[in-house]
Amino acid sequence: MAIRTNDSLVKELLGDNYNSRSSLGQYVLAANVLVNRAATCASAKGVTVTAAEWKVIETWVAAHMYCCMDAMYVSRSTSGASGSFQRTTGKGLDGTEYGQMAMRLDPSNCLTEQNSTQRMTLEWLGLPPSEQTDAEDRD
Repeated sequence: MAIRTNDSLVKELLGDNYNSRSSLGQYVLAANVLVNRAATCASAKGVTVTAAEWKVIETWVAAHMYCCMDAMYVSRSTSGASGSFQRTTGKGLDGTEYGQMAMRLDPSNCLTEQNSTQRMTLEWLGLPPSEQTDAEDRD
């Protein structure tokens, strides 16, 4: 699917949290991947989300991804040259206020579902059944 948002929309949303030294292109692309998955999920659920709504959501997700990589200032000091940075408050989209807002804006709830999905795989490391010894035959 086509990219819905752009650098200037994300910069506007970030405001003072954008340091202007790094490009937002990679964050917009990553947000597009996540929002495309949510759009597919919403369609499968039969939930209608307008293109304008997806554009807003993608902008908030891109801002979230930027802030995950470049921590936001909580406080600054110019004469003392010090500052403190916000750290993530949770995992995934819960990690920033931008990600939390993106989930709240999604009427299909698909972003929230993606955010809470935990993937786990199990692999048997023992012998195949044909090579196993029955319990009564063991020493």
